[in-house]
Amino acid sequence: MPFRENHELTFRAEFFNAFNTPQLSNPGSSLGTGTFGRVTSTFIDQRQIQMALKYSF
Repeated sequence: MPFRENHELTFRAEFFNAFNTPQLSNPGSSLGTGTFGRVTSTFIDQRQIQMALKYSF
């Protein structure tokens, strides 16, 4: 692959929640249900990593 002065190779990485720290949702608030007072989900998604490689000429 020829690589000259006007050619450029760019690598990009994005990390979301990189340390995978859970942020819990509010506990269930419906009195009389089996999930009252329990946390059953997280507020944000788990760890996500996105990478891109771009070759400009």
